[in-house]
This record gives sequence, structure tokens and C-alpha cells, in this order.
Amino acid sequence: MSRNQSKRIEKLNSGMTLVELLVALAILAIMTTLAVFGIGMLSSGDSKKASGALRNALSEVRTSTLSIESSWEAVIRNNDGEFEVAILKDGSENDVYELGKRIDITFFDSKTGAENTLNNGEELVVSFNKSSGSVNKLLYKGSEFAMEGSSLTFLVNSSSKGEYEVVLWYATGKVTGKE
Repeated sequence: MSRNQSKRIEKLNSGMTLVELLVALAILAIMTTLAVFGIGMLSSGDSKKASGALRNALSEVRTSTLSIESSWEAVIRNNDGEFEVAILKDGSENDVYELGKRIDITFFDSKTGAENTLNNGEELVVSFNKSSGSVNKLLYKGSEFAMEGSSLTFLVNSSSKGEYEVVLWYATGKVTGKE
């Protein structure tokens, strides 16, 4: 074996230089940061998507109550940590909006401010007046929820970040939202 071949083989068998190691660690750190940020964005997106679906479901029930001759209700429920809004027409499920699993939903009346968390197996039923579209009745844990203030506020929150607000106005039945 010649001296050049020996040096070439030695160079091929040599380890990484310090610069190459630092570059590899920097790339790994960037990829880890992007992965963590991406997971956070997905969780935040869950609460944003859920609040939008909640707004749409409540608005749909109000519109159906005003325009279609039937009894309509929105049932917001927690089934083993999976939230959904079922739209009932004359007591039968007409449609279901899936809200997601990695969220929490709390709600409170604007006057009392006492927070109620929708726990496993619980549901909140919302119905509207046929003539005006205002909120007719809220049932929580089988009994009527007192409408003491001007609105009912839902906070849709994901476990990592992202809280979105959905407001149901009692007098008009209008549904609004804030981030």
C-alpha cells in the first residue's frame, strides 16, 4: 500500500470534526424546536376549531328554531373527555358537531360569573324562542340554569395553549366569539 492510499484510508476512518458535530447538534435543536412548536399549534388549533363549531351549532339551532316548524335544541356534552354538540329536532338527533378531545369547556353567566366546567357525562341543553330567537331555556345537570345576566360565556381551552370565547346573548340569541 502506498503512502497516499494509507493517508486516504486514514482520513476516511477519522471521526467527525468539532465543527461537523456542532452543525449536527444545531440542526437537531432546530428540528426539535419546530416539532414542539408544531404540536403546540395543533393543540391551539383544536380549541379554535371547537369554538368555531360551537358557534356554528348554536347559530344553526337558533336559525332553525326561527324558520322551521319543529322543536330544536343544542346539547353540548362531554362523553369521556370527547366534546360534541348534538342538534336535536323534536327530541331526535339531527346532526352532531364533534368539538374534540384535547379541550375543556367552562361556561358562566355574565352576572354571577360562577364558572361551571362541563365534566364527563354532563350536558348543557340550549333552546331558543320561536317568535324572537332569544334564549328560551338552559338546562344543566337536569335543572334549569338561571339566566341572571345578559349572556352566557363559554371558554373553550386546550391543554397547552389557546383559549377562545363564545358568547350567547340571552335577549337576542345571537352568538359571538373572541380569541
